[in-house]
Amino acid sequence: MKIKHLLPMCVALALAACSDNSATQSNDTPPASAVSQQDTAAPTGEKVTSYLVGIDIGYPPLTFRDTKGQPSGFEVELLQAIADDQKFQINLIPDVRANLFPGLGEGKYQILVGSFEVNPERQAQAELSNPYAKGYRAILSKKDSTVKSAQDLRTAKGIVGVQKGTNSERKLVELGITPKTYDSLFNTFKGLVQEEITHVVGDSIPLTYYAISNKDESVTQEYELAHFDASAGESMLVYAVSKGNTELLGKVNQGLENLKKNGTYDQIYQKWFKNNDAKV
Repeated sequence: MKIKHLLPMCVALALAACSDNSATQSNDTPPASAVSQQDTAAPTGEKVTSYLVGIDIGYPPLTFRDTKGQPSGFEVELLQAIADDQKFQINLIPDVRANLFPGLGEGKYQILVGSFEVNPERQAQAELSNPYAKGYRAILSKKDSTVKSAQDLRTAKGIVGVQKGTNSERKLVELGITPKTYDSLFNTFKGLVQEEITHVVGDSIPLTYYAISNKDESVTQEYELAHFDASAGESMLVYAVSKGNTELLGKVNQGLENLKKNGTYDQIYQKWFKNNDAKV
């Protein structure tokens, strides 16, 4: 897949949707006494359960900060619709990716959002929802690159960049490749634009988003997206829920099923993806 990218786009993305998620965002984190599942009273007098949601905001259009600094994106809007359908509330807490699953295990969060694909390690740490989108592990390189697969990376000259603490980093290490790591996928992509690295490995959906054309600019650089491992198939993206909390998992799955039946899922999907073939 060939993608045309405009270099000045990085400035706009950095200030808006593609905010860096690397720093510990203490201002977004409630005090320890507030970090728990809570019941609040609805206007009807009924109790409404509120869940704390840890979120990695570095995966547009799935998750990012909007121009007002608030978490936004497909995953966020979809989870809010699920919460509305199942009559619970969510409190979104941006955090660095490395903190999310430990936080889930410690009870700091009850739900995690952040372009999480299914793998055995996550299945051991959490309950995973039914999938709501699909993608694949991708390699993004300059146009006409000879790198078309993970095996090509082993012999190619250049430097591979990857977000630290991700499955993509683990896959590269397993291949004997020592990548240059960054604290967010956006900063990894920015490293490619600034020629600190020659290839980026990461999720196909945000990598495609980062590299889309901006027709208002004139300086262009074309990139190509390739499958890291075409035989691995597609990656299913899911929400993670506290281990053992089958009641909450049931709510998330039932809400997702209801949204698919009543058309709300399709409406939200079309808003964020247009023609992107990520629907499940």
